[in-house]
Amino acid sequence: MYATDEHATGAAQLGETCRGLARAGFAYAQDLASLSVTDAVALLCARNITAVEYATAIIEKSEQHECLNGYAHFDPDKVSQSARYVGRDQAREQHEEQSPPK
Repeated sequence: MYATDEHATGAAQLGETCRGLARAGFAYAQDLASLSVTDAVALLCARNITAVEYATAIIEKSEQHECLNGYAHFDPDKVSQSARYVGRDQAREQHEEQSPPK
């Protein structure tokens, strides 16, 4: 799934960092919204965060800074819907990985 072992190790370290921040009481959603796309993808691929968690963080951040007009078009409902679809696909894949071979 990762291009190199270095990417996999980086994703694992980043996931542990995010979990540590959450345990320490930092604003987890705010931290997620501040991630680079590369780091967010690494966390998603390592299943340290879900697509719904990340989408929610992005939506909340965009609502906080709505006055900046950072997007030409932003549809939070579409973002949430897409994240739920991704989440279902990830859950299905995880279930298939954990199921005994037939």
